[in-house]
Amino acid sequence: MVDVDRFAELNARRGARWGDAVLAQFGRLVDSMLRKERGFDRAARLSGQRFAVFFGDTGPRGANSGVERIRQTIEQTTFQLEDEDERLTASCAVTEIQDGDTSGALLQRLQQALRCAKQAGRNTTAIDEGQGPEIVSPPEFKVVPGTIAVEKS
Repeated sequence: MVDVDRFAELNARRGARWGDAVLAQFGRLVDSMLRKERGFDRAARLSGQRFAVFFGDTGPRGANSGVERIRQTIEQTTFQLEDEDERLTASCAVTEIQDGDTSGALLQRLQQALRCAKQAGRNTTAIDEGQGPEIVSPPEFKVVPGTIAVEKS
């Protein structure tokens, strides 16, 4: 799960139309970072500023690396609006689907892990490997800063 930090502030400052345009570009950025040539990775917007990312055939530590690469890229990306640049951060949560899981149980674990990441100061990732959520030292990726032009719809 990837959740844009403090998105309500951007929405209040810029308006919902700009907010929606930023979220569309944010979603495209997340999707562009998934493995398309192999595996079964997918991203979808859950609601508001929250996205679900599914890493198929990947354990929780591998998924943690994947979501950390996404989080660190977001942190280094400038969203260029007409007259102002916006920088975003994201808090992330990782867990593994367990035998007997319902969608509700899976989402509850992800929400608890996301709450842990937010409480740890935002712009971080929490992982739940079955014993409750915890913050782990993230791998550091060499991310080239980028800019995405956002046009209001």
